[in-house]
Amino acid sequence: IPALMDTIEEHGLTDRAVLISFNSEYLEVCRELNEEIQMFFVVTAPEKTDVDWCIEHNAGIDFQYGCLAFSIPALRYARENSVRIGVWTVDNVVFEDVMAIFGAEVITTNKLLP
Repeated sequence: IPALMDTIEEHGLTDRAVLISFNSEYLEVCRELNEEIQMFFVVTAPEKTDVDWCIEHNAGIDFQYGCLAFSIPALRYARENSVRIGVWTVDNVVFEDVMAIFGAEVITTNKLLP
């Protein structure tokens, strides 16, 4: 992780890079090395405790779009606490619109969507 962070900084990409991981411990190390870099904690279906972690570590939450029905309370809590919301893997423009309604700012896709 230190080598990755050094490379990002050496190439002047700190303000453009976005780090994502399912492993919160890796993200914690990244945050210790750089307080400003954008990060998203990736989960399948977010829970309040995941959002609390994001609040504490200045990170966004990134969840699997198929779990939206289970995620609404946590997403509401994330929005109330200004936690950025991302969603993966959205390969359909209809789901893209639905995710935007629920506050997703970042969408991971395998296809270019209009």
